[in-house]
Amino acid sequence: HHGLTMGPPYKRQRHENSHYHSQKNISSASSSSPNSQEAPRWQQIEWSKQMTARHATVESVLTLFNAEGQHLSARNLATAAHRVAKYGGRNCHYVQRDSRVRALAEACRKRINEFECQSLANTAWAFAAAGIEAPVLFSAIAEVTMTKVDAFSPQNIANTAWGFATTG
Repeated sequence: HHGLTMGPPYKRQRHENSHYHSQKNISSASSSSPNSQEAPRWQQIEWSKQMTARHATVESVLTLFNAEGQHLSARNLATAAHRVAKYGGRNCHYVQRDSRVRALAEACRKRINEFECQSLANTAWAFAAAGIEAPVLFSAIAEVTMTKVDAFSPQNIANTAWGFATTG
């Protein structure tokens, strides 16, 4: 249950975040995550639900990333990129000009070795679909993809190939 309360989502979110921050030192000390800044699994699940909720928007995802980016798991970083591209639409100028998207690309690049196959594919697709030029990120995706390509599903291969073909 993790201290969740019933009520409007914004109150529930505030309560969850305050609970997370008050427990941060305890949970990170026992965390098996390679990133000691990463929030506990239950918090990652809540953030994922927020980013994929029916009412989520580019702004809500980027606001969450801006506030909690250093605590997001590698999977949630990929989810944030995917959702920004999906909600923003193809070559969305608003998304392309938002400095938080550049920060998201850099956060993905820094943690790229932790990305699973689907996260690599979704990230390549997302930045290409949004029309975001991120050559350093794409170079890192290519490098890690080569080490994991045998584990890629056909869909992962297709999405990654499309992302690279689209970005030129």
